[in-house]
Amino acid sequence: MEVKNETILIQYNRIFNFFKKDKNNDTKILERAFKMAFQAHKNCYRKSGDPYICHPLSVSEICTFEMGLDFTSGICAILHDCIEDTNISLENIKSVFGEEKSNIIDGLTKIKNIIKNPQKSNCIDNFRKLMLSLVKDLRVILIKIADRLHNMRTLQYMPREKQLIISYETLHIYAPIACRMGLYNIKSELEDLSMQYINRNEYNYVSFKLKKIQRECYSLIKEFIYPIKKSLKEQNIECKIIERTKSIFSIWNKMKNKNISFSNLYDLFAVRIIINNSKHPKTDCWRVYSIITDHYFPNQNRLRDWISNPKSNGYQSLHTTVKGYNKWIEVQIRTKNMNEIAERGIAAHWKYKENNKDSTIDKWIHKVRDLIKKPIKNENLIDEFKMNLFEDEIFVYTPKGELIKLPKRSIVIDFAFEIHTDIGMHCIGAKINNKIESLKYVLQNGDHVEIITSKKQNPNKDWLNFVITSKAKDKIRNFLLISRNKNIQIGKNNLHYQMNKINININQNNLYMIMKYYNILSINDLYCKFINKKYNINSDIKQYVQQHNIKNNILKYNKYDINKRNQYSKSLILTKNGFNFLNYELSRCCNPIQGNYIFGFITSDHRIKIHKTNCLNSVRLFNKYFYRVINIKWKSDKNIKFNLKLQNELLNKNDLFYEISKYISINLKIVVNTKFASYNKDGKINSIISLNVNNDKSSNEIEKKIKLINGIYYVNRIC
Repeated sequence: MEVKNETILIQYNRIFNFFKKDKNNDTKILERAFKMAFQAHKNCYRKSGDPYICHPLSVSEICTFEMGLDFTSGICAILHDCIEDTNISLENIKSVFGEEKSNIIDGLTKIKNIIKNPQKSNCIDNFRKLMLSLVKDLRVILIKIADRLHNMRTLQYMPREKQLIISYETLHIYAPIACRMGLYNIKSELEDLSMQYINRNEYNYVSFKLKKIQRECYSLIKEFIYPIKKSLKEQNIECKIIERTKSIFSIWNKMKNKNISFSNLYDLFAVRIIINNSKHPKTDCWRVYSIITDHYFPNQNRLRDWISNPKSNGYQSLHTTVKGYNKWIEVQIRTKNMNEIAERGIAAHWKYKENNKDSTIDKWIHKVRDLIKKPIKNENLIDEFKMNLFEDEIFVYTPKGELIKLPKRSIVIDFAFEIHTDIGMHCIGAKINNKIESLKYVLQNGDHVEIITSKKQNPNKDWLNFVITSKAKDKIRNFLLISRNKNIQIGKNNLHYQMNKINININQNNLYMIMKYYNILSINDLYCKFINKKYNINSDIKQYVQQHNIKNNILKYNKYDINKRNQYSKSLILTKNGFNFLNYELSRCCNPIQGNYIFGFITSDHRIKIHKTNCLNSVRLFNKYFYRVINIKWKSDKNIKFNLKLQNELLNKNDLFYEISKYISINLKIVVNTKFASYNKDGKINSIISLNVNNDKSSNEIEKKIKLINGIYYVNRIC
């Protein structure tokens, strides 16, 4: 077989030479896989113009060099698109490469089929399929993450609409899975790449700020490291010290969640100390911690011991934050083996466990299997999985000292159900560290929990608003369902008895009229009402039933017809092909203005709602209803005014707030709609000013000019 493209040969040779080092790997099988994939994709090209075979080879490289997966995974990555995009059948692959490889490729193909048929399914079904594949063979989902990573690295060649859909799905589904798999570097890259397309302005802002201070911070870290290096050498501890920068997405996320500016972030950079493998890894890590705290003051609230209590994905490390040169710096301490697990996740973890098994990983996979079996509603599926499988964990203790792992933000009821179903059912409170707390108490790391129960206690509907774990929710729902079914039967018997008593026929029409009389929407709700003795069928109800004829009122929805709305002369929004949308509404949740990156969402009553691409609701809309998302852009019209709010932090000076409003009105000739100011503890004024502006460009110019006014700390656009 003649391969003229040099790039293809370089990629293949890198993979070949890597696997050639291990004598257990049959490189003839690798050659066979490459030849099959090359011939199958011979006349296919990607959007970038590259031969299509470059993509599966790149996925195989990610699996091999970045994830450290096995020989089988490397071959399956090369073949992963053959069944979907070519004439090669699964039977062909099974006959040539065996059942194990064909099963992995079949799992990858089924996932792709779902993505390519959005009319029949959406990304929720895709997510369920991903989880099913995870239970059968972890390598399926790991290869899929590698596939998504390469697609994200080449996403610039896709149309804008596709960029947004793929980026939201990546951020909402694939990044959390990569995190749980322990692939932290890949998780960070997926988040950063997604942010590039969803929030371009914010990404560029954080990236610019980060580059600006990098030199200064790296020189500071070198000074910080020097005394530690010296002490480690004196103690004969062999290790490697590296500097680490926080990802752009995590920086932006922290700024957004804590509502702080870039300049107020203190943990942008961190130091990682990797100890050469030793016989006593845990002891050596604590020795290094002791040396660091001899030189610098530690923040005890920021100490995280993931060595004694590893995460479910096998992650082990000792985290602390210390103060050096008037700066708080995060330090991570781990061994070489721990670092490989942290960098490469579960794939690397297998190397250090016999028979490729680990109790924490097995427990997590069992949780996935249990969640898949449960009848979770589609709209709640992703939230349920993320809450129970992808959230950070806390560690709490039973009275006997047994360690219990729970998702972050778990409450007393979650803990009770985790111990035993009966304890959860009759839980009335708990002793937390010998102090009595309520059912809604949010558990913290290291809490000692003793549950208090009463036989009179039973779950109620309100509990579902507070519990976090899937186990607790399922048990409460089951109890409420059984109780409701009993109540329905009792109420039904009682209602029928009363209807017979005053000679009302028991039929669908009469029951409907009784529902209408009490303003009740469902028959089961009606039956539940008649458990209560206050509700009785009397002569008034009988008269009401007899006087009204039952008619089936069918609600008719008047679908939006654009031809009926030609009386509108102007339109703010256009689609990319120039078609005018007349029945639209600017969403209040993000208040888009001209110049923002936007998308349209078709509502149930066929109106178009305009959202910014970085709107807080955009993740939910793209993932649950992506088939109702349309690509739109602004029409140029300088006469149109939009509302913009600017949040300012000012020095507490007399009349400064008034002077700024006056300056905006007179010098910038902008109408100030509303003003609001409040004082904070630092003697500064937090103010919000609402303005009318033409577009995003003019709002940026206004921000720059306001920042030049003496006495202003920073200006932050809030919509």
